[in-house]
Amino acid sequence: MERTNIYLEASQRRKLRLLSDATGEPVAAIVREAVDEYLAGKGVTEQTTADWRGSLGKLLDRRAAVSVDFDQEEVDREVQAAVREVRAERKASRRTATR
Repeated sequence: MERTNIYLEASQRRKLRLLSDATGEPVAAIVREAVDEYLAGKGVTEQTTADWRGSLGKLLDRRAAVSVDFDQEEVDREVQAAVREVRAERKASRRTATR
C-alpha cells in the first residue's frame, strides 16, 4: 500500500468517522473500498504483464510475416502498428465497459 493525502469536505470527514465508529472499520479501509467500487463502476481495470504479453503475442501471431527479410524500419513500423492496435482495443473495451 502507498500512503496518499486527499482533501475532504468537513461533512465528508464527519460522515466517514461516524461510519467508522459504527462499523469498527478504519476510515482508510472505508475510503479504499469506496475507491474500488468507483473504479469498478467506471470499468477501470489493471492489465497484468501476463495479460499484456498474451495480447501482444496474439497480435504478433496475426501479423506473422510472409518474409523474414525485414529491415529495421519495417520492424519499427510493425511494432508501432501493433501498439496502436492494442491501444485501440483497450480504448474500445473501456468504452463498452462504462456503458
